[in-house]
Amino acid sequence: MEAKIQNSEVFEDFLCCRVPDLLRNRYKDRKIFCKLNFEDIQKTVNFTPPFLRTQRLIIFGETFLDSSSIGVGTVWPEDMEGHYNNTIYLAFAGRLMPSTATIHLAHFFPNSSPQAVEGQSIRLDKEALNGGLLQPGKKGSTFYVETKVTKKKLNLVFVETNIMFGQAKFGLIENLKFILTVRHSFNNSIVIPEVG
Repeated sequence: MEAKIQNSEVFEDFLCCRVPDLLRNRYKDRKIFCKLNFEDIQKTVNFTPPFLRTQRLIIFGETFLDSSSIGVGTVWPEDMEGHYNNTIYLAFAGRLMPSTATIHLAHFFPNSSPQAVEGQSIRLDKEALNGGLLQPGKKGSTFYVETKVTKKKLNLVFVETNIMFGQAKFGLIENLKFILTVRHSFNNSIVIPEVG
């Protein structure tokens, strides 16, 4: 465990970017539990889904149940091609939030593959900049996913997530429920049967 952080420079240095003021103020006095770079993330989740965009993640807290994290990555203009005026769309953000939360949970439960099974709602933040009509910059734009563990019941974990692009609030998922699936059980998957 690391000593209590003195200021936001410690985690911003690791994340290789300036963190939005909202997150900087929220975490400036929280204890860092661990830091994961992209190599650590790949080892933690043990596979690389195509929608995994988080490049670095810091988990804060003393225990699993009081843990929260900030994950960062980049979105590119080509990610939005074909959407209205190439704006960021909620479904895209909806993939980034659970995939980032998976890293957080997998760190604490290394023999499982956390699977998102239910979310109360995915929606734009009420304070989304410009009503959520945002485009990634030509050189890419940084996203920040915050994950907060709210409770655990047997093999179910409940989290809250929100996502920001730059300083702009964008979206959130409330009561996102994960099941901690034993990794080797995926060896029993079957091919989808076709109709007819």
